[in-house]
Amino acid sequence: MTFCINKEKLSQSHQIGQKPQQHCDKPQISDNGNVVTMDMVCGKPHASKMHSTIQFNAARDRNRKSINQSINQSMTLRGSENRIGDCK
Repeated sequence: MTFCINKEKLSQSHQIGQKPQQHCDKPQISDNGNVVTMDMVCGKPHASKMHSTIQFNAARDRNRKSINQSINQSMTLRGSENRIGDCK
């Protein structure tokens, strides 16, 4: 899958997958070297928590990510991304 992420979309990335009626706290983001972590808590319509870890290579053009989301049950998603060029 290929898609373009510009600065505006990147600043809104914490909202990906949220429905308009969800009420979530502002995500807590930590950037330590090549590892970025994000924790977020939502209250409605169901209480949920999300913890994401993204580990970048030195050039920050590739990453591996792990996202753990808990809504009644826990689910972990893992993936990777590669930068292929500028947005067109």
